[in-house]
Amino acid sequence: MKSKGFTLIELLIVIAIIGILASVVLGSLNTARTKATDAAIKSNLTNLRGAASIWYDDNAQVYASTAYASSTCPTTIQTGNIFADTKIFSAISEAISKSGGVAGSKCVASATTWAVAVQLKSSDGAGANPDSWCADSVGASRSYEYGAGGISNAIDENDACL
Repeated sequence: MKSKGFTLIELLIVIAIIGILASVVLGSLNTARTKATDAAIKSNLTNLRGAASIWYDDNAQVYASTAYASSTCPTTIQTGNIFADTKIFSAISEAISKSGGVAGSKCVASATTWAVAVQLKSSDGAGANPDSWCADSVGASRSYEYGAGGISNAIDENDACL
């Protein structure tokens, strides 16, 4: 009499194949999650230009009557510059929280210019560190390779993205 069913070896092979497939899917899922986070950071910073233009028009054609020196982005709402606008502050705060913290950010605002850079979660592969995304008053919104100088090199002396 022949028994109908699977042998132990056949079952173990199927379980091993399922395990291998699961590990491939979970690896891809983690990459997709990182790319989604980067896309959210880029979107938040890119959308700042419109809000900053409205601030500029509503505030005597200046981005900052009180300059914000080039340093890490503010953690509280400021006064006298574009970081006083709740929409701008919220967008920057959201980007910073997604990137992992304020240490990976840089903001600057003067009467005629502003720039914001936030570290991304991933790298384009050119360097060991994650890249950063920078948006400014000139209209730039681009990736910056997070090199040896870190986020401090993302914005130049003219308060524009490199």
